[in-house]
This record gives sequence, C-alpha cells and structure tokens, in this order.
Amino acid sequence: MGERITFHVIPAGSDGWELLRTNDRRGRLFATKREAIQEGRRITSAFPESELIIRDERGGVERRKSYRGTDRRVAR
Repeated sequence: MGERITFHVIPAGSDGWELLRTNDRRGRLFATKREAIQEGRRITSAFPESELIIRDERGGVERRKSYRGTDRRVAR
C-alpha cells in the first residue's frame, strides 16, 4: 500500500475554514465549514488511501473519515 494522505478542515478565525494537508504551512481558505468539507472529500477521493480530519471551532477532532482502496468506503 502507498502512503496515507491526510487533510484537515480547521478553523481559520475570521477568515472562515481552511483545508490543509498534513505538514503544509498553508491551505485553501473557505467561507464555510461545509465548503471546506466538500472540497476535502473531493480531494481525498483522488488518493487510494487517505483521511479527512474535521475539527470543531476550538480545534478538537469532530470527525475522521478514512478511505482505503478503490471502493472508497468510510473506514471509521
């Protein structure tokens, strides 16, 4: 199996929400959390093994969605 690619949806203060790949300093800004999540799901679908971590307003983990293989089912 290849390397797992992880993206995070995190609060960006008054700028809205940010979609950020692990170890990147900057990500893409979105006005709403919903938009950031939708784009995160779209991007993670391009990788055979990936994870999308969605954070709440305080930065805590709200949800995790892991994807494996070609069936793209949520693993947890």
